[in-house]
Amino acid sequence: MTDNSNKKWQCIECGYIHEGPEPPDVCPECYAPKSAFFEV
Repeated sequence: MTDNSNKKWQCIECGYIHEGPEPPDVCPECYAPKSAFFEV
């Protein structure tokens, strides 16, 4: 069984990595929108 709460998301603008079930609404590093994140 896979735990989907530990996905990793990377910001295409600054490279920030976020861990969680979905990307943050705004990147805490460069303030890019949620749409700037992709799953890694």
